[in-house]
Amino acid sequence: MRYRLTALFSLVTALILTPAAQADSFTYDLQSSDNTVTLLALTFTTAGSCSGAGQVCNITGITGTLTDTNFLSAPESITSFVSGTGLNVTSDGLFLYDNLINPDGTNADFGGSVLDGIGGVVFDVGGATPLEVSLSGGGAGTYFLNESPDGVNVNYGGLGEELQDVTPVVPEPSPLLLMGTGLLMLALAGKKFGPKLQGVKVSL
Repeated sequence: MRYRLTALFSLVTALILTPAAQADSFTYDLQSSDNTVTLLALTFTTAGSCSGAGQVCNITGITGTLTDTNFLSAPESITSFVSGTGLNVTSDGLFLYDNLINPDGTNADFGGSVLDGIGGVVFDVGGATPLEVSLSGGGAGTYFLNESPDGVNVNYGGLGEELQDVTPVVPEPSPLLLMGTGLLMLALAGKKFGPKLQGVKVSL
């Protein structure tokens, strides 16, 4: 009995600790003040857990939908993401990116934005007019979005489209974490009531 409980505790511990090494995701809704540009359900995935106060992590993936009445005839999904670490320049030489995120926006270097203002992220959207899009932080919940429809020219629009009204969505608890917690409760219950139940006889 003791061996089985030890094995169960080991399994529970492994399940609870595993999510800490897995990716986190953070979702935001961004919109320009003139309503011409919207990034809906923009979700950043990180290489590992990134929930600590002021913590900065590397972005490993982006999903979401871009609506831009300046270029696109309809909302388009993000189709690819320029990955990498450190400050880089895109292959066409148009945009800087560093793929860093500070989910709670409290890191001093980010000035109140989730993304920093130096590199930001670069991604592509599909559709009839494919766009290469650069998104970076502008401080105090403001974000700058610049686009290139042809890989040669850039629509800076002054400082770019100023996107605001960031709405974070708290990541849901990992299924493994929930299962691990449930198994831990069962293990504790078994340890407490198991010896009492062993002496119980059931008559049919």
